[in-house]
Amino acid sequence: MADPEWHTLDAHEVEQVQATWKAVSHDEVEILYTVFKAHPDIMAKFPKFTGKDLEAIKDTADFAVHASRIIGFFGEYVTLLGSSGNQA
Repeated sequence: MADPEWHTLDAHEVEQVQATWKAVSHDEVEILYTVFKAHPDIMAKFPKFTGKDLEAIKDTADFAVHASRIIGFFGEYVTLLGSSGNQA
């Protein structure tokens, strides 16, 4: 359940998050690889990758497509930050 005490970012914080995201978001495969490497339990939640060697699947088309989808979702979220219509 979400915390009812939402933290809203001020305009400067939103700019920082969006600028940082813009600088790294083009490297979808590396982002997802790094997350899975640091938190293998997350990788286990994706049936397509469960039980597979991360190093072996990192450079596959399936992994790239999946990374693009996930990073694209987060990109949409970052784009919406700071919009008054998206407040809790």
